[in-house]
Amino acid sequence: MKPTTRERLFYIDLIRALSVLLIITFHFNQQIGSHSIRAPEIFKQTFHSENIGSLGITLFIILSGAALMISSGNSLSVATYARKRFLAIFPLYWTGFLLTAAALFILHGHVRGDSSHWKFILTILGMDGFLYYRIPNYYLLGEWFIGFILILYVAFPLLRQAVLRRPVLLAVAVSAVYIAVTLNYGKLFQIDVVHNPITRLPEFVFGMLFVRYAPKVRWHFAVTAVIALCIPLIWTVPVPHIYVALETGIAAFTILAYAGQTISFGPRTQKVISFLSTYSFAAFLVHHNIIGELLVRFMNGALSHVEVYFLYVIVLALAFTAGKLLTTLADALTRFFMPAPPAAQP
Repeated sequence: MKPTTRERLFYIDLIRALSVLLIITFHFNQQIGSHSIRAPEIFKQTFHSENIGSLGITLFIILSGAALMISSGNSLSVATYARKRFLAIFPLYWTGFLLTAAALFILHGHVRGDSSHWKFILTILGMDGFLYYRIPNYYLLGEWFIGFILILYVAFPLLRQAVLRRPVLLAVAVSAVYIAVTLNYGKLFQIDVVHNPITRLPEFVFGMLFVRYAPKVRWHFAVTAVIALCIPLIWTVPVPHIYVALETGIAAFTILAYAGQTISFGPRTQKVISFLSTYSFAAFLVHHNIIGELLVRFMNGALSHVEVYFLYVIVLALAFTAGKLLTTLADALTRFFMPAPPAAQP
């Protein structure tokens, strides 16, 4: 089975677009505070047991598993898969890093990092942000998520076999590992629990199982998901946040999938959502630096409601414009250095 309908592809676009908007909004609000700017909050930052940034990341993780299952269908060539994942991440990441480093060098007159040049290998491998908590390095963009998702990409072919052949056993095994690790986390790891691929494996696998076995959301599941989502948002739930992130993410994904499958969006709305989805990853890569370079100009200042929302719109416009330009450049460089193989002769 390979999901290919426009309806189901649209809900993927919808969730991807919303998740990156949640992440950018969260980081915008965070940096308003870290720059000591007196300004009202954009939308709502935190709820009782969850925040919009965490929800956006969880949706991204679920979506990654779902999108990989959609693209792989019934068969998977590991070589082809590896090539596609490489081209989906590294040309954009490397191009974004070089352009960001150049821009920051011009603006500030120095290059971030230290004299341990061997650490640049971590940037080449996309692991600089992921390992920054242990090894200070040349990290500039992508946060911890790039290295994190690369690890899950490596695990995907094996997980996919389990999803196709032993889905129940996989679900039980992932749940058992998840519970064992989270209950003993401090004894096992130093990395933040929300950055650990092992503790986020249930979200990734849920996306895979969802696409394979329950791609069409029924209304009663959507209603149940609404109730499940509202509970930690309305009341403080006395459990570790990693559990809340899993529950709210699955509930929100189910609701958004149902909305994307059942609500008739107009062509203009679909076009906007498609644009945001297409350039979401590139915008995610650069948004932190764009926010920081803009907000430093308002350090210790004050902004009215109109002004802070105006600045927020500017951030979104710059992030997605930069994302589109970066994607176009990375695609052009990819075609130049790695041309597509010639079509087979009839």
